[in-house]
Amino acid sequence: MRNSEIAAVFEDIAELLKLKKDNIFKIRAYQKAARSIEELPVAAEQLVAEGRLREIPGVGEAITKKITELVTTDRLDYYEKLKSEFPEGISNLPDITPQLPQLPATGSAEAIRYLEQAIASGEHWYIALLKAIELWTAAEETHNGRLYCYLIAGEAFDWLLLAERLCETVTDGLVPEDEKAALLFHGRPPLALTAKEFKELIGNTKYHQYLNYFYGITVEEALLLAVREEVRKERQALGYTKESDAADNEAYRRIYSTTKAVLLKRFRQEKGYPQLKSTGLKELKEFTYWLFKYRLAQCDRARIASDTKKALKRLNASGPPLPK
Repeated sequence: MRNSEIAAVFEDIAELLKLKKDNIFKIRAYQKAARSIEELPVAAEQLVAEGRLREIPGVGEAITKKITELVTTDRLDYYEKLKSEFPEGISNLPDITPQLPQLPATGSAEAIRYLEQAIASGEHWYIALLKAIELWTAAEETHNGRLYCYLIAGEAFDWLLLAERLCETVTDGLVPEDEKAALLFHGRPPLALTAKEFKELIGNTKYHQYLNYFYGITVEEALLLAVREEVRKERQALGYTKESDAADNEAYRRIYSTTKAVLLKRFRQEKGYPQLKSTGLKELKEFTYWLFKYRLAQCDRARIASDTKKALKRLNASGPPLPK
């Protein structure tokens, strides 16, 4: 297995752990290991054979064992078990999600410079971050071997992903770690801004794109989770104790009147995407946004309102909502 493939597995593990709201230090350990492996001047396979993996920055005993398993078996049980916890079958391996070339980002570079300078000059880091987001121009980029897609389907703005990318550029110590973690991993901003204030800081266009993401992806995911929970409780009441694809398919049928497999195939046909066995993180978000638009087109207003209310209730139960 190539270094880039091993790094991609660890980067994907970090993304999945984020979705689980796992320990931030654990997440960062996998991210750091991924970067170190990507930058290795020699093959990880050679270091495994020589017993020198612990020489890699950020690689401890646990990750050493995982690299060894990947190199010797071309798979990682921990990764497979982690993926199985997500009904979407998330995967972000290189042969599934191709890397894109680095994009020029003059406005994006300006945003990075502004953020550092504004915080160093005394502006609150969260306010400076939102202003930097307004300056950002790239819809997606590849940075340190990782693909960042900020604008889903050209319409839905993943502002927290961009916030994460920008925060990585700030000198250590300028942004309180606890506040940054609360924002990036739990969606809890350090300042309580009104929707109007939030809109003015990130700009009108990005604000409307943010709303597209909030309702089209965040709320849609919450709706799927809420209905899955209903189905699982019903199945448990009937004596079914094991998880199965049947519960997942039933949730899709209740919301979209057909199975996920049928919808995913239709989505890929419309987009001209290959019919792969797994779904990358970028494609998953685009598929979720497509499901949102599909539901709006297929359901009556009363049903849409009812489903949205259910999703928002599920979402609010997991934490405070961001400005809308």
